Amino acid sequence: MSRRPIIGACLCTVALVAAGCSDGGNGAKSASTDKPGGVSATTTTVSTNVKTRNGAPTTVKTAIASRTLRPIGIGQRAELAPNLFASVTQVSAATLTAQAPGETSGPGAFVTVTVRNDTGAAVNLDGLAVNVHYGNRIPATPVRELGGSLKGLLAPGRTKSARYAFRVAKDQVTSIVVDIQHSAAPNVVIVDAQMKP
Repeated sequence: MSRRPIIGACLCTVALVAAGCSDGGNGAKSASTDKPGGVSATTTTVSTNVKTRNGAPTTVKTAIASRTLRPIGIGQRAELAPNLFASVTQVSAATLTAQAPGETSGPGAFVTVTVRNDTGAAVNLDGLAVNVHYGNRIPATPVRELGGSLKGLLAPGRTKSARYAFRVAKDQVTSIVVDIQHSAAPNVVIVDAQMKP
């Protein structure tokens, strides 16, 4: 009688609530397909090394589908995941002073990002990423010491905001596009400063 390997508690399910486990390295491969109307879908295959009952290593592959939503304007919100909303509430031009090695001083912008949790469980915001580009898709450099970031647990029914700082050419602040994503959420929220709410 043959025994099948049993994969136990080491196998993690992707979830928005903080917590996970790993045993070994992870790898990811992505394939994207453009959809009509400005929405693109991406499927990422995540490989996780786990051990069976007899100690033999094996690899489990999990496909995670994500999509980039149509752009919205400042003050509007969209779902990172069902009942988990993200928005940009303010973009303001500023002169930024470098605070850390590798950063540069000069014109930039403060971008205020807000997340609202209307799910039934706490959400760990440590997996949130905020990126900015401007003009002809030029990446904006963050000035982390001047800005903040959304971190920690966000309880159900609560809202949290943080102001991020980015170096942006002086005449390009109005062309800012912000993308907001979470490592365990299926959607990427795009906010275009030029769009009217």
